[in-house]
Amino acid sequence: MVKRNRQARGVCCVSREELAAIELLKSTGAPLLEAAQVACAALRLAQGEVMRAMKCIELGAAEAEKRERTVSLCTAAWASVEARKELRPTTRRDLRHFCAAYFARGGGCGDTATRDDYGRL
Repeated sequence: MVKRNRQARGVCCVSREELAAIELLKSTGAPLLEAAQVACAALRLAQGEVMRAMKCIELGAAEAEKRERTVSLCTAAWASVEARKELRPTTRRDLRHFCAAYFARGGGCGDTATRDDYGRL
């Protein structure tokens, strides 16, 4: 442990534990101050419990990943039609017709369904 009396002479003294914490934060690749802010926020939300803070970060990252993987209604609908190959041809045709008509009217698809969309399945 480094003695703190050197601070009076203008020399900054940092303990080995503090240096290790700084190096750990630097190893994240994020700016040091931002990494420290994230750590402080997690500990504050977890009421000072380190293991709970780590679990909060892990669960939050998993939830963010789930939300980033969502697909549009248009993509899901056409994938659903594609997955129903076991249905009778007339049933599949009706399903394609319904999806094409729904999305042509702007029913949740970013771009309007075209004849190519209708014919591709």
